[in-house]
Amino acid sequence: MPEYLDNPRRVPRDPVRCRAHVASPTGKVETTTEDIGARGCQVVLPTAPERGAAVALTLSAPRVGSSLRIGGRVAWVSPRPPWRVGIAFTPECLGEAARWMETLRQTTPELFGTGRRLHEKVAVDAMVFLGAPPRLADFGDDEIAVLRKVWAGIKVAELRASFAGRWPRMQRSFFALLAQGYLTLSRAASAHPVRWREILGEPRPMAPPTILTAADLEPDPEPLPVGAPARAQTPPPDRTAAAVPPPLPTRAAPPPSWSGVDPARRTSTPVPDFVGAGVGWRGATARPRSAEADTLFQLALVELQEKNHHQALKLLRSALTLAPGDSEIADAIARAMATGR
Repeated sequence: MPEYLDNPRRVPRDPVRCRAHVASPTGKVETTTEDIGARGCQVVLPTAPERGAAVALTLSAPRVGSSLRIGGRVAWVSPRPPWRVGIAFTPECLGEAARWMETLRQTTPELFGTGRRLHEKVAVDAMVFLGAPPRLADFGDDEIAVLRKVWAGIKVAELRASFAGRWPRMQRSFFALLAQGYLTLSRAASAHPVRWREILGEPRPMAPPTILTAADLEPDPEPLPVGAPARAQTPPPDRTAAAVPPPLPTRAAPPPSWSGVDPARRTSTPVPDFVGAGVGWRGATARPRSAEADTLFQLALVELQEKNHHQALKLLRSALTLAPGDSEIADAIARAMATGR
């Protein structure tokens, strides 16, 4: 029976910024909400209040005629600054909060995302990918940690195991990122990690996939019966020579001039200005492969191994644009075109 993770937040919050006046034991602060829902909100405070502390809030929005004055308690606090604070509204104020939120949604619908779906549970064997990055990043430490672990795709079970004892806290960030669309369970809707470079840093190098040869796939010899003569030992094939590719042909230098050359030796066949496989690979102008091109190349190899030839070709052509003259990328393009027909 499949295992699922339950969303710890059953009532969704929207990343809507409202003016917020917060009075807490640490003082009074004018700030804005990071997200808000009918049962609570998140704000950033200059000092960290204690968990469970009582607070008083006054929330307002430009097109909503009246402000929402409501009490609450600190549900959680981020482990380090900036101090992100989750506030749960008091139960006796939930009806008033729900009516104010409905007015806010009707008067300013452009602030609320359309087509968002609350994930109540997610299977642990599901794959999760990075979604489209925001134009302005404002993530907490836990959210950044989850995004970096997801990277080019990871199973939910592996993501959970990577955080070990911290997962109960990270699970909240995981479902929040899913709700906001920064994580997705659809490979087709995912974004390449290169697009997250300004937020998450340089793409980390990926290990190339293991390619098995025909010799690696040969079955082990069956054991000999007792008393049978030993088989003659065949020396293993020398794979060192096979692993080294043959030297590439070099372009022959043209004669300095056609004058004085025997007409019988002239030919109309043009001398090729490139060597090797793949379009656009010119050995004389090859440049070193950048980190971004190498990441695209390694991702393409993974797609090739999974027989996603169309996606592999897209990645390889992007890599070749960044690293023109790269022989490995050009050979991979030829291989993808040959096997994807």
